[in-house]
Amino acid sequence: MALDLDLEPPASDRRTAVTPPMVAAAVADVVVVLAFVATGRNNHDEGLSVASVLDVATPFLVALALGWVATTALGNRLGGAPSGVPRVVRVWPTGVVLWVATAVGGLALRNVVFGDGTATSFVIVACAVLGVGLVGWRAAASAWFGRRG
Repeated sequence: MALDLDLEPPASDRRTAVTPPMVAAAVADVVVVLAFVATGRNNHDEGLSVASVLDVATPFLVALALGWVATTALGNRLGGAPSGVPRVVRVWPTGVVLWVATAVGGLALRNVVFGDGTATSFVIVACAVLGVGLVGWRAAASAWFGRRG
């Protein structure tokens, strides 16, 4: 009995299959957003209760989820890294799309829907930190998968 170590689902299942790399990537992305919020609240001597962190994180988590819907819908249409690197850990298009969706969408939701501020300094920090986090771990993972393959 052969063990199939292929990390990507068959082409016919790519739109609907939830794979272990997909779950791990989604968890990593949520951790990035929560770490961004918790670090910011801590640096500004604000409370770190679960409720206070989730209050600030919610617009970014909603935007992240919408980004995941977009990247899943796009699938491999935009290309990406060499084979052997799971699509969900690729910098392009997955990481970049999720970064832009999470940062821009999260800031827009924060301002328009949640009625919270978006000072210029916060916008800059949010875009930078989320970019480093959401794209950075994917760059490291892509390099690791590239060496394995």
